[in-house]
Amino acid sequence: MSKLKYNYSLLKGEHYKHRLKNKYAEAVTSSMPRRRDGDQYYLVALHYQPEETSCPTGGVYVEQRQIVKLLCEVTPPDFKVYVKEHSSQFHPNMEGEAGRSENYYDDLLKISEKVVLIGVEEDTFGLIDNALATVTVSGTIGWESVFRGSPAIVFGRAWYEDMAGVFKVKSKSDLKAAVSLINEDGVDISHDKLISYHKN
Repeated sequence: MSKLKYNYSLLKGEHYKHRLKNKYAEAVTSSMPRRRDGDQYYLVALHYQPEETSCPTGGVYVEQRQIVKLLCEVTPPDFKVYVKEHSSQFHPNMEGEAGRSENYYDDLLKISEKVVLIGVEEDTFGLIDNALATVTVSGTIGWESVFRGSPAIVFGRAWYEDMAGVFKVKSKSDLKAAVSLINEDGVDISHDKLISYHKN
């Protein structure tokens, strides 16, 4: 590839990411949900793509829309599924244009009325703290969630997958069992167990 073609491809990618960012901004909710106000929701933290953390680490769940679809199917009718895009997806110096189609966010919203998109500028820790659980392929946000007292549901391979408070999901039945336990009994996350895990 010539330098001219390379620079053109970079410019084309930057314009595409700008369009994606605008599409996402148009679809987000106006305010951050708060469970204490009555919102019952699961937080799905999308991975930046393309990246190893979702492909090959996520297996079939490299298609993150499938995760949202399954979660909508197994959660109660009055529950919400809040989806937050990774801010790096729109970063000018990264290759986010290769990881999202132009209809990606429309597809997410079409899955169910439960789905709400959250602005990338919203406080992630605030979202975690008010969520029933954080859902990720293999991201560090799952680890952060557990240490903040909220369980994590992991669909891919994560270094922390055997830690207390983490549900490793490989199928719809696994997800259904995890959601049932989280909704009905809650998850007691022992800080001592977390420290012991890291020591080992």
